[in-house]
Amino acid sequence: VSRAPYSKRTISDAETMLARHYPRMINQPATYLGQPRLVEYIRHFMYDQFHPNAETCGMDVQLNLCPEVSTQLCIKVFHSATSTYYALSDLSGIRGMHREQIRAMPRWKGGPSRYDCVYVEKDADADGFCGLHVVGIKLFFSFYFQQIVYSCAVCPGGVVLYLQ
Repeated sequence: VSRAPYSKRTISDAETMLARHYPRMINQPATYLGQPRLVEYIRHFMYDQFHPNAETCGMDVQLNLCPEVSTQLCIKVFHSATSTYYALSDLSGIRGMHREQIRAMPRWKGGPSRYDCVYVEKDADADGFCGLHVVGIKLFFSFYFQQIVYSCAVCPGGVVLYLQ
């Protein structure tokens, strides 16, 4: 998964609805959400943030080389996020601007769960869809670390995506 920021795409906490009844400390939601390794995933993610030009992806770096993250770190959990993006190939929106709701819902309209898929840039130099991967979103969350807010998503396999 690309460590580069999403190009031409923004996902904002201000455009999402905070999920209620979730614990706020990182060690509690990790277990509650069925993501017991969430702290570890965040540490790998933070490695990428602090070493954007590293040759090795944070998920492949030994955990002891990743920044320490307090188990008291507060997070906010969201069941959806709004994506606003520019699609030059589809000008049906206002000059190509589009807006979509992406969901990661444990229960959808009183029924089964709904976990949407998104495209993630893998290779910016590849043409069209050849440079993209399709991933399912399991969880949206945000947290403050060293006075910066990070809006993220967790995908299967524990990959943490930075939503910018």
